Amino acid sequence: MVGIILIGSVVAYLLVAEFVYRDTERRYRTDLGEDGKNILTIAKPTSALNDESKRNDESKPVDDSTQVATEGWKGWREMVVAAIKDESPDCRSFYLTPRDMQSLPRFMGGQSILVRCPVANPVANPVANPVANPVANPVANRDTANATEPSTPRSVSRCYSLSSAPADPMYRITVKRVPDGRMSRQLHDTIKLGDLIEVQSPRGRFVIDTHRTDRPLLLIAAGIGITPMLSMLLQSLSETPQRQVHLYYQLRDHDNTPFLSFLRQLARTADGKERFKLHVWFSRPTADNKANHSDAVGRITADQIVSRLNSTDGDYRICGPAEFMSTIAEGLIDSGVIESSVQYESFGGQPAGRGAIAVRNGAKTEDSTSSNSSDAKFKVQFTKSQISSEFNSSDDTLLEVAESAGVSVDSSCRSGQCGSCVHRLIRGSVEYPELPECEFGEDEVVLCAARPVSDIEIEA
Repeated sequence: MVGIILIGSVVAYLLVAEFVYRDTERRYRTDLGEDGKNILTIAKPTSALNDESKRNDESKPVDDSTQVATEGWKGWREMVVAAIKDESPDCRSFYLTPRDMQSLPRFMGGQSILVRCPVANPVANPVANPVANPVANPVANRDTANATEPSTPRSVSRCYSLSSAPADPMYRITVKRVPDGRMSRQLHDTIKLGDLIEVQSPRGRFVIDTHRTDRPLLLIAAGIGITPMLSMLLQSLSETPQRQVHLYYQLRDHDNTPFLSFLRQLARTADGKERFKLHVWFSRPTADNKANHSDAVGRITADQIVSRLNSTDGDYRICGPAEFMSTIAEGLIDSGVIESSVQYESFGGQPAGRGAIAVRNGAKTEDSTSSNSSDAKFKVQFTKSQISSEFNSSDDTLLEVAESAGVSVDSSCRSGQCGSCVHRLIRGSVEYPELPECEFGEDEVVLCAARPVSDIEIEA
């Protein structure tokens, strides 16, 4: 009897997921006519979503210029993998819908979610393919280079940018398979349609100001860095239709082009022609694939971006490999772009060089001038684990103290951006040599970015 109930529940979840996915397709598809194919395109928000946007407008501002949605959930939430789609030979999209069948909170384009799944998925497909995959080719955004493995050997967790539109009823992450990446290999090689994974609420300050329309939005991406840019693009086209958007997309060759076909077709639509301009570079174009007449060969440079725009005025967002981001950011600033207008997203540490002042400014907290002296030592009590330890000059952050003491804490970016290591600060004070980019409350501490300035107690 229990087995019948379990099977029935799984089938019900998948049927609902397929319905939601089909409804999403219906709402966002349009006939382009040119090649007889349909693609996902942006749709104006419904009245209900407009109401939700108004509520989000009242949320806490970030950097005095950007509104970030605050309606989310605490802790982990189970999601059903409702659809899987290959975007390129090594990039795969996973569509996620809540197991509890409740609606998902609206997020901001550019935000990310922390994803956790077991090494050996114990809940995978009790029924073999009860619903056919609604997306073709069933068979990632990055495994951070220096992210730690979880304290328990049975699960791994990583941050992935959302590549879906904020108004979509399902979340989508697009993951590049990294040969040495534990999480990306797990998702690509093991996770199947109908599996369950755990997700934390969207977070992050790498977003756009949807209230600003007086200057263009410039999105600059390389490779899998397209994922947050795609979400930003869809949000901007939907919520600020009068704003001009340029996407500069660096690719290696014609065999690895995640979302390029969709972007080309979007740029050809009636709405896209006036508001959205796509600029593509191939660093290694294949001999048997002639580049589109508008494509460029080589690598994007800041000078090319400014010359194509014929102006330095705009809001710039950059995502890609560290060297790519820092080079573009420095070049833009050298070309006359205001530093505060340039932002990039960096997982796994800060790229060298200038730029991205508004995102990684290295600012100090008020009392961080009294930073720990070389012989400073503070007691650190982890209340849930009932473990006591000590912070001393050899420790960079409280995360290192927790890991050394054997305290079970989630971590991913190790740079104060993803928020996976945020815990409640029960007693004591901390400082942040670099202000974290993730959201956290007055009674919370970001372990990977904080250093104590007194004895402290942490709920972990």
